[in-house]
Amino acid sequence: MIIKEISKDIFDEFAKNHLLYNQYQTSNYATIKQKQEYEIVYIGGYKNNILVCASMILFKQIAPTIKYGYAPRGFLIDYYDKNLMQEFTKALKSYYLLKNIAFIKIDPEIIYSVVDTIKNTKKINSVSDKLISFMSSLGYQKLKSSLYFDSMMPVYNPIIDLSEFRLTNLNESVITEIKKSDLFGLKFRKGTEKDIETLFSFVKDKKNRTQAYYSEYYNSYNKTNNIDLFVLEIDYSVYLKILQKNYEEETLKNEIINKDFLLNSTDTNLFTKKMDSDKTLSDIKNEITEVTKVVRDNNYIPVAAALVTKFNKRVTININGWNKNFAYLNSKLYLFYNIIYHYKREKYDFIDMDGITADFTENNPYKSLNDFKLKFNPTIYEYIGEFDLVINPAYYQMLWTSGKLHKEFQKERVS
Repeated sequence: MIIKEISKDIFDEFAKNHLLYNQYQTSNYATIKQKQEYEIVYIGGYKNNILVCASMILFKQIAPTIKYGYAPRGFLIDYYDKNLMQEFTKALKSYYLLKNIAFIKIDPEIIYSVVDTIKNTKKINSVSDKLISFMSSLGYQKLKSSLYFDSMMPVYNPIIDLSEFRLTNLNESVITEIKKSDLFGLKFRKGTEKDIETLFSFVKDKKNRTQAYYSEYYNSYNKTNNIDLFVLEIDYSVYLKILQKNYEEETLKNEIINKDFLLNSTDTNLFTKKMDSDKTLSDIKNEITEVTKVVRDNNYIPVAAALVTKFNKRVTININGWNKNFAYLNSKLYLFYNIIYHYKREKYDFIDMDGITADFTENNPYKSLNDFKLKFNPTIYEYIGEFDLVINPAYYQMLWTSGKLHKEFQKERVS
């Protein structure tokens, strides 16, 4: 096995025909990361002058004379071919040993288990379990799995099989929410680069990213037609009429409940109904106030947006946001529902909803995120996680001892 640095074009051509082809092992992603202190290198493993494996690796300085590498979503290699893995790993270590590289981090999209979130159990793939042991024998240090989003990429991913997806298979309450949103004059459309500003207005408080970053993200993948930007809009004149009608109906209901409650003030069920109705009235009233500020006849106003990448008949909802001032719309739910059906019609195979946490308890600080994605009945796959391929053991130990690794990776995940 011979390791060589290869051109971007050679790498892209190899990557797009590989089984593990994904949005991160691309020159598109490299273009984005170049502006974040990373050096980009494309390497290939050759046997008998034939390219048999490859990777895009992000290198970063972590100490004055030491760098580490990160191959997002792992090398493009057959991990189950033991001879190939042994040869490639040995050659990679030799190649980078004299280049002041301490380690190379990988997180392959290899399924370790299928998770039952209701029973909180896992069905483990025994072949992948053995693969972890084999990789450890080659010098890949398995890192501890996190409950939350401490890893570079999500370890638990909710995946929807589009061939099996049906609205009727969802929970009745979710179907009701979607049908309710359907009545509000919402319009789902494909956007352009001009809509990045709209997307940014919905996501600017989520992460420390600039609008320029999202433009770069969109333009990089759009060059190869591997991304879509979707916008959900509402005709406020239609929405205001619906809200006013709902307010009138809820007011009548509220008056009846209050009369009954005056006669039976110790009835806890009536008290709960009264509180729920009062809250509903308050929410609708607040919504009417907000809508009235911006209402324009026949004028569609954006309320949600998302960036979706497309690779190998699989799409990933990478970045999404919505206007939280209009919660009554259920715009996020309706946006995801429309994205799912758009790609179902386009004959894509799967939708990746881009990560949930491993904590399925009531105390999970990300419970609302988990609960939202689980509404669509995805299959939850757990990947095998993160590994550090140790290139220079002395450097690697020093980085651990000094706390530099902890400081470097206790950040938001790369995305």
